Amino acid sequence: ARVVANILVYIELEDGDATRASLSALNHGRRLASQLGAALYALLPCKAPPGWDENDIITVISRHGADKVILVTNPGLDIPPSAEVLGPVLANACKRFPPRVVLLPAAGMLQGHGEDLAGAVGGTLSTGEDLPDGDAEYLSPLLDRDTPLVVMLQADLEPARGRPQAEPR
Repeated sequence: ARVVANILVYIELEDGDATRASLSALNHGRRLASQLGAALYALLPCKAPPGWDENDIITVISRHGADKVILVTNPGLDIPPSAEVLGPVLANACKRFPPRVVLLPAAGMLQGHGEDLAGAVGGTLSTGEDLPDGDAEYLSPLLDRDTPLVVMLQADLEPARGRPQAEPR
């Protein structure tokens, strides 16, 4: 499998929980990261650090496949933050943890802001409509670029219930 530095998934919160669209994007990211040999990062911007227990947001994100969680806290990240605030947050995360692919849920606050957010990270935008489920071959030519591919994913995938199991050989 091709080795890719990172895949980054933006996690949108609603009442302190990850949205269905975010978990769907994370689920898709997990499949791609596994196929490409990449680390899967979840970007979690929130106004204050979350609580810690067996069902806190970081634990839930990890259960849904994230290898690492990038927690960004700032009172200016009130729910829902504006695209003007999220652009620099996303750009800073991409600078510190350079991804080849950025997955954004195409729902909620991010809907309609894909081009702005792709521009903030210097990436190329894709709607994800032509991204076959579980087929990393689509990404191969795009991963050879110097800029990240930013994919807006529709919430049509069911979130994973934990990490995917390896298929028997």
